[in-house]
Amino acid sequence: MTLPPLFARIMARVGLTGLLLAIAIGIAAYQSVQLGGLRVGPIAVEGWRPKAQRLSQELKDIAAAQDEADARARAEHARAETAYRDMAKRIDDNAQAQTDEAMAAADRYIAAHRVRAKAADCPPGGTFTPAGDRGSGHAETTGRPAQLDAPDREADGDMVVVSAADVRICTSNTLRAEAARDWAISLEAMR
Repeated sequence: MTLPPLFARIMARVGLTGLLLAIAIGIAAYQSVQLGGLRVGPIAVEGWRPKAQRLSQELKDIAAAQDEADARARAEHARAETAYRDMAKRIDDNAQAQTDEAMAAADRYIAAHRVRAKAADCPPGGTFTPAGDRGSGHAETTGRPAQLDAPDREADGDMVVVSAADVRICTSNTLRAEAARDWAISLEAMR
């Protein structure tokens, strides 16, 4: 049995229209899934819009995390700077207190060990006379030569005289070196 030609043409047109409509619906569904996504049970397709929103939120989260990390780093830097500043102040204060004590000790040493140059009428080989009052029992006030290291050493040839300014400079430099050492040790302890 053959279909009449008119009916065949109508059926062909309906079939072609249905096919075109099915293709259009398929394309629209595909685009819809691509744009909005689809989740059916365990199968999920992420659409462009949800993906763009998710990535945008991830970028915001990353920026917020970076800001938080920067704030924590600034706070840690400020804390470390305060700790270093406090340590340096403590060391400076200790050094200043030690400087006052050490300079007073240096001045006492200078006063106790001050020597006078030989007088013009002093016989060759005579001894130096200390500047301070040593009392009558001290070797330098009894007329005997002061013994520095060995009894057979001559005071004239082996004695080294250091100026008071040099004693103070050496004391000051020693204190600075000790303060720098304390500072370095404190830095190592902070690590």
